[in-house]
Amino acid sequence: MKVSGLLIAFAVGGLLGAQDRSRVELGASAVRFRVDSLESVGPSARWLRLRASGAHALLVGVGGVVGLDGASGSVELTGRTFVPLGSRLRAEFEAEGSALGSSGTASPATVATSAVLNARLSRSYGERGGAWFGGRGSLSARRPDLLSGAGVGGGTWWRIGDGGIAGSIERAWSVAQLFTGPGRRGYAGTVPVAYTEATARGHHEGERASIEASATMRRDPGAEQLVEWGSSIDASFRQTPTRALFVSLASYLPDFVHGADAARSVTVGLRLFESAPRTTARERRARPVVQVTGDSAIRTLQVLAPGARSVEVMGDFTEWLPVLLFGTGGVFSTTASMPAGNRRLVIRIDGGPWVPPSNTPVVDDDFGGRVGLVLVP
Repeated sequence: MKVSGLLIAFAVGGLLGAQDRSRVELGASAVRFRVDSLESVGPSARWLRLRASGAHALLVGVGGVVGLDGASGSVELTGRTFVPLGSRLRAEFEAEGSALGSSGTASPATVATSAVLNARLSRSYGERGGAWFGGRGSLSARRPDLLSGAGVGGGTWWRIGDGGIAGSIERAWSVAQLFTGPGRRGYAGTVPVAYTEATARGHHEGERASIEASATMRRDPGAEQLVEWGSSIDASFRQTPTRALFVSLASYLPDFVHGADAARSVTVGLRLFESAPRTTARERRARPVVQVTGDSAIRTLQVLAPGARSVEVMGDFTEWLPVLLFGTGGVFSTTASMPAGNRRLVIRIDGGPWVPPSNTPVVDDDFGGRVGLVLVP
């Protein structure tokens, strides 16, 4: 399973600051690989860890399904960074390594490892959305071959209320392996593949539930069907601030880059340790207001955030390290040494995203994010 979409979502929507997020999924899955007619039904598990700071982010993902007829699993490590090229323009670079495996088939290609490098140029339109254009190159080792690939494409994203939509189109060139006979035991060589793929995604988040859906259309003149479709839908229902029930259904197209065969899957289970999909609903109602009092030796920073449970602040006066404020009844404060002048800061409420205070001017930071500007006398 690919997890780099989470990293892309972070990079598109994230502000400057350290973020450390984990998610564990425990459930039951049914997976059917179309080519091998292999079915795997049994317990499944998945672990994701995102660590992000400033312009850099690292994502680790491990997952697997164990059934009576075999097991399949994946490991993925993705690193991402960006370089600001102006107030709205930036260059993004992403490197990914992954391994996929399945023990339930007699095919010689039971394990695939791959390395992918993406480079993009993106332009944002404030906090509403943006567009990107870029290319990628890849290498995949799937016995007995070393397979290469490349692609070029572009896309756009847009925020709408408590959710958003995104779309992309790519022209890709890769290599496919051919197998014959029962269980695909016979190896027949490789064949070049060239196809055009368009994908549309949408998501909506609420305090108690969230839903995400995608649809992919691939046009491949060399395939058995000229046009193929893939889709996925994921819905989660919050039980507690750190636990949610989820249902996920997907129909995957062949992934020539990572060496994954076409498959259909259904998973039902629990998500643990993930913050609520929209604790930011409270954050919107809170609309944090910041005040700074005192002299240059020691100042009191006070945040008014009605309805908030916890408030953190970070800025140039904290060396961009998060500081937890103390308080109740919607009033939170801390003391700090803060020189006079224009100070930059962002605020986080109830573990949500880092946002500028509502009563300060908003400016671009050095990493493509948005921060509040406070004049300290």
